[in-house]
Amino acid sequence: MTAGEFLVLLAQGQILLLTCWKLFEWAHRRDGARRDVALLMLTLGVGVGLHWAQTRASIELGVVAHAAPMLVVLHPLLMLRLVDHFRAVPRWIWGLVVTGVLASWAMLLLTPDQYSMHAAVAIRVIFALSLLYGTRALVNGARHAQSVVRRRMGLLGAGALLIVILAAVHGLAFVVDGIPYVAGMTQVGLLAAAVLYGLGLAPPSWLARAWQQADVQQFLRAATGTAGESTDSVLTRLCSTARHAAGGQAAAIAIWNEQHNRLELVLRGERALVGGPLAADGLVARQWTFRRPFVADDRKEVRKACLRMAPGLDCTALLGVPLITPSRVWGLLIIFLRRGPVLPNEDLRLLSLVTEHTAVLLDHAALEQSLRREISVLKGERLPDETPLDES
Repeated sequence: MTAGEFLVLLAQGQILLLTCWKLFEWAHRRDGARRDVALLMLTLGVGVGLHWAQTRASIELGVVAHAAPMLVVLHPLLMLRLVDHFRAVPRWIWGLVVTGVLASWAMLLLTPDQYSMHAAVAIRVIFALSLLYGTRALVNGARHAQSVVRRRMGLLGAGALLIVILAAVHGLAFVVDGIPYVAGMTQVGLLAAAVLYGLGLAPPSWLARAWQQADVQQFLRAATGTAGESTDSVLTRLCSTARHAAGGQAAAIAIWNEQHNRLELVLRGERALVGGPLAADGLVARQWTFRRPFVADDRKEVRKACLRMAPGLDCTALLGVPLITPSRVWGLLIIFLRRGPVLPNEDLRLLSLVTEHTAVLLDHAALEQSLRREISVLKGERLPDETPLDES
C-alpha cells in the first residue's frame, strides 16, 4: 500500500466513523438539527461504504452502484438545509440547488457511454457551484457566532471549501490535460476535508471546552468591576450576550414570582415580545418544572408558545437556561430561535456557564441593594421606588 492509498483509506475510514456517530446521535435524540447533520454525512458515508464493498469485499453491486454518486450529489442540498438552521436561505438558491441535483441525476442515469466524460465534468461543476453557496454561508455564519459554534462552523465551512476545490480541480482535469499533482492533491485534500468535517461536527470534549474559555472570560471581564450595578443592567447584558452567542432572534428573562408560583416574562428592549405571566400549562412552564437547561424544537408546540410570548417573531425553537443559585431562584433565560440550533449541547453549555455567573452577580446586587435600604432606614432617609427585581 502506497502512502497516497493509506491517506485515502484513512479519510474514508474517518468519514464512515463520523457518519455512524452522527446516526447514533440522531437515534438517541431525534431533533431537526441532528437529523440534518446525520443526513449530510450519510451522503458521503454511503458512498464510501459502497465503494469499500465493491473494491475490498469484491461484492457485485450491480444497479446499486449508481446509488453512490446519486447520494454524493445530494451533499450540497443537505448542506443548505444545515445552513438554514442559522441563516435564511433565499428561495431562488433552493431552486437552483434542487435543479442542479435533478440535472445531475438525469446525467448519471441517462447519459450514453460516449458522453460520460462530458457528463462527469458537468456534474462536478454543478456540485462545486451548489456547495459553494453553503460554504460561504457557513463561513459568514461562523463570523457572527461565538465560542464553539463559531469554530465548529468555520471548520465545517473550511472542509466544504476543500471539497469544492477538489471537485473543481477534477472537473478541470477532464478538460485540460497534464495538470500536475491531481492525484496527490486529491489524497491529501480528502484527508484534510475529513479531518475538518470531524472537528467541525464532532470535536473532542476537551477541545470544545477550551474554545469556550475565551468567550466566558470575555463575559466575566465585562461583568466585573461594576460595583453597585443594578439587577436590570445585569439582566440586560445577559440577554444581549445570550442572543449573540446562540444566534437568536430575541432573548428575554422570565422572572420567578415565588408568591404567585409562576414565571413572568420581562422585556429587555425587544418590541416583538409580550410580557406578563406565562401559562401554567404552557411549554415553558412544563420545562421549568425540571429546573434544567432545555431545547424545545417541536415546531407545533413552540409556535403555540411563541404566539403568546412573541407573536411578532417567526420562531420554531426555544433555548431555556435557569437562573438559580443555592440561595435564590431568579428565573429563566429564554432565547427565541428561527430554527433549531445546529449545536444544541454547545449552546446550552456556554449559556449555562454565563447564567451561573450572572445569577451570582444578581445575588450580590440584591445583597447590596438590601444593605443600602437598611442603611437608608437607619438614617431616616426616604427609600427609592422598588421594582420586583429589587426585592430580596
